[in-house]
Amino acid sequence: MGRTAVKKAVVAGRVHLLIVAEDAAQGTVGEFEYLATEFTLPLVRFSTMDELGQMVGRSALAVVGVTDRQFAQQLERALSS
Repeated sequence: MGRTAVKKAVVAGRVHLLIVAEDAAQGTVGEFEYLATEFTLPLVRFSTMDELGQMVGRSALAVVGVTDRQFAQQLERALSS
């Protein structure tokens, strides 16, 4: 999902974890930190935009929204340790 799709999914209640690249623009970071706070979502800073995109089979991505609840919980634990 791109930034706009992730935002829409957050508002729709479909996202259970936000992953924001370490090298994402400060405006993007602030925007998704705000959404995470407003919608009580965990947010993890991880890797680079290029690597984050590669991990999901896309070009560079600043943010990924994980929509599967159990997968999101497992990822959050793994990425936070």
